[in-house]
Amino acid sequence: MPQAASSSNRGSSAKERSLVDVCQYLKGVGPAKATRLRNLGISNVNELLTHFPRKYFDRRNLTPIAEIPTGIETTFVGQVLTSSNRRPRGRRNIVTAAIGDDTGVIQVVWFNQPYLLKHLKPGREMIVSGELRHFRGQRQVVNPDFELVGEDLDEQLISGGRIVPVYPLTQGVTQRYLRELMMRVLNDYSGVIEENLPSSVVTELNLPERSEAIRAMHFPDDMELRDRALMRIKVEELFYMQLILTLLRRNRANDTRRRRLDVPFELAGRFEFEEFGQQHRQFRFGDQRGAAVFPVHDREGLSPIALTAEQPVS
Repeated sequence: MPQAASSSNRGSSAKERSLVDVCQYLKGVGPAKATRLRNLGISNVNELLTHFPRKYFDRRNLTPIAEIPTGIETTFVGQVLTSSNRRPRGRRNIVTAAIGDDTGVIQVVWFNQPYLLKHLKPGREMIVSGELRHFRGQRQVVNPDFELVGEDLDEQLISGGRIVPVYPLTQGVTQRYLRELMMRVLNDYSGVIEENLPSSVVTELNLPERSEAIRAMHFPDDMELRDRALMRIKVEELFYMQLILTLLRRNRANDTRRRRLDVPFELAGRFEFEEFGQQHRQFRFGDQRGAAVFPVHDREGLSPIALTAEQPVS
C-alpha cells in the first residue's frame, strides 16, 4: 500500500502535491479529524476526492410547501413552528415537527430518532428533502434528510442558490466541514488529477476530463453536468475492470508468470466486487499467493499494490 506521507507533506507547494498526500496534513484536518475521516475510508487526498455525495440538495429549485407534489423527492425550506417527541405504548419513538413557510404548513416525522428533538427548536430554519405522503388526511414527509440553515448547512451555499452535496458521514464529521474541506482540496489539487482514459475513449463517448468530472461530482452547476461526470466515473471502472479480466484470461492456470498492469493509483481502491456476483472471490487486494498477481503501478511513483486472482477466470 502507499507509504504514509512524511512531514514534508506539510505546507507543500502546488508543484509537490500528490493524490497520495495524507489528509492529516491538510489545512483544517490534523490528527483528531484525520482519525474520524479514516472511519469513512478516507486517508489520503485521492480517497477524499472520490468520497462522492450520496445525494444533493437542489437549492435552485425549492418548492413552496403548498405546492409539494405527492410521491416525488422534493426539497423545500421552512421554519420550525412546533416540535414534539412521543412514544405510543409498545411502538416506535416518534419525533414530529410542523414546518411552515409563507404558503403553508407540513408535518415532518422521524421514527426512532429522539435525539433530533433538541435540534428542532421553534424558529429555526431548515432545508428538508423527502417525499410527501398522506396519512389520516395529513400531509407528511417521513424520515427526510434535513439540515439546519446556519448550522451544518453553509449559509453561502443556501443563499447562493446552488446544488449542495450531501455526503456519507461519521461521528465528529459534519456536512459543512466536509464540504469546506472538499472545496479547498479541489481547488488545491485539481492540477494533479491526471487523465487516465485513452483519448479515443474520452472523445468517442464525449466524456469530461477527469479533473472536471470529479469537481462536477461534488459541486455541479447543474444535474446534467453531474450526470455526465457520473457516466465518466462509471466508464473508468468498467474500462479497467475489462482490462483486468482480459489479462486474467491470458494468464490462466497454465501461465503463472507475473504480468504488470498499469492501473492508475486513484482507481485501485475503487474496485469493489460485491456487485459482480461470482467475480467477488476472484480478486483481492494484498500480497497473497494466487494464480496471477498484477502489481498496480501508479503514474506518480507510488509503491505497487497487488491485485491477486485466486483462480483463473474462464
